[in-house]
Amino acid sequence: MDLTLKVKAAIRRFGLIEHGETVLVAVSGGVDSTVLLHVLNAMKDELSLSLAVCHLNHNLRHAESTRDMEFVKGLSARLGLQFAGKVLGEGACSPAGESLQARARALRYDFFEETAERFKAAKIALGHNLDDSAETVVMRLLKGSSLAGLSGIPPARGRYVRPLILVSRKEIEAYAKENSIRHVTDSSNLSLKYLRNDVRNRLIHY
Repeated sequence: MDLTLKVKAAIRRFGLIEHGETVLVAVSGGVDSTVLLHVLNAMKDELSLSLAVCHLNHNLRHAESTRDMEFVKGLSARLGLQFAGKVLGEGACSPAGESLQARARALRYDFFEETAERFKAAKIALGHNLDDSAETVVMRLLKGSSLAGLSGIPPARGRYVRPLILVSRKEIEAYAKENSIRHVTDSSNLSLKYLRNDVRNRLIHY
């Protein structure tokens, strides 16, 4: 099935987006969220959607982080979409007694909520895909989760929706190549010091 058809199927099957809603798309600049933005933009007239884009610069990768934010800002302008960006202060993601990833995630979702209120968005679209869901199951298994806890990433939770949840990363990358969709690469995704990256590179895509 074509990627766009899979996205439409997920929207219908899980009731992710209603006709006429305002959707805030969280875009990191990576291939997943960039393809998501292009696909939702292509179907916005069909669904009478109002789209806005947001990007949080965690200020963890210096020049690369700045590059990512400028890329997403420029992409939003080319698509004629409203854009909201924010740069965190140096060290904001590294408070004592909390992991960097947990703190970054909390700040990211705070930003999503603030921005959704600003644009009066009914939904916040995230770029998680089928592979991300599989990785989550493996990670929970490795951490000793019970069988009851071995679920993947849900298609929706509150106003957070994941229209790519039925699409594999391979399909997303192929779609980007076929449609000449530019994106950026986060170098931290290549580091095996993070469990998700280790699972992705050593187990899921071994």
